[in-house]
Amino acid sequence: MSRALSLAALQPILEQLPLSDCDGAGEARTCLSATQEAFLESVRNLGFSSARFNHAVVKPNHCDETPAHLVDAAHLSLSVNFGNFPPTWVQQYEGERLYDVDPIFLELGKKAVRSWITYGTWQEIFDRYLETPPVPDAEKERYRRRCRAVLTRAADHGLASGIYLLHREDRRTSLTSLASVETPQALAERFDHPENWKLLLTLVLLTNTTIERSRGCRDCTRSLRIMPGLREVALSRAQREILVAYLDVRNTCARDVAGARGTGVDTVHHHLKAIRAKAEMPGASGHELARFFAQHGLI
Repeated sequence: MSRALSLAALQPILEQLPLSDCDGAGEARTCLSATQEAFLESVRNLGFSSARFNHAVVKPNHCDETPAHLVDAAHLSLSVNFGNFPPTWVQQYEGERLYDVDPIFLELGKKAVRSWITYGTWQEIFDRYLETPPVPDAEKERYRRRCRAVLTRAADHGLASGIYLLHREDRRTSLTSLASVETPQALAERFDHPENWKLLLTLVLLTNTTIERSRGCRDCTRSLRIMPGLREVALSRAQREILVAYLDVRNTCARDVAGARGTGVDTVHHHLKAIRAKAEMPGASGHELARFFAQHGLI
């Protein structure tokens, strides 16, 4: 039997847990960038080299039965993401659309019930999906090849093994994936103790609570990601300035924004087109885009 990890490993995230709601001012405010560092430090204390954490809240008027991986950006009222996976791995994972075959990501979309928790090692869930691919018979071998490639390429980037925990409670969904340099067998033995899984769940719940009680902050390193694939969305300085202009003046138009910035109207339209593509919100007006990105703390 493996040794149970200590609750002291979660001390960094415990210290970030706010006892009151964030009001956007004062020393008591919990900053999301500090929460990210505390989460990653807790992950290291648990013996993992890197992690990925996604916390998303679906708007109340959105259909509760929609699988989480099919929810688009327009239906998310909050999306916060932490992670320190190697950038080269993230680029390859997203560039090759490996999330299309990643069992952990696919598992996130299997259940459309209000409350559930599922967890395990990477090896366990990959073995299960390799044995029973979630595709038609004619596509099973191709799926198996791509599925094995996810683990192989992850290992090439130093992610030799890992564990995951998926949690949904009402409209909140979180995805946690922790990577290790250990062999899959060594990691499975280390997490054979049930108390260690409870400790991981505690970390997820503490992080969720900290995020939701500090989401009003505007000076945090928060990144929005669009599903499927949790592709990161980042705005350029010019794009942020244009959206701020729409946010500040209720009845402004592209011509007014261009005049205030000293640029052409075509330039403003060009930036708005790029922003719509990033957010996957075709047809959205400048004001709609501004409200959406403000809601996610990106402007």
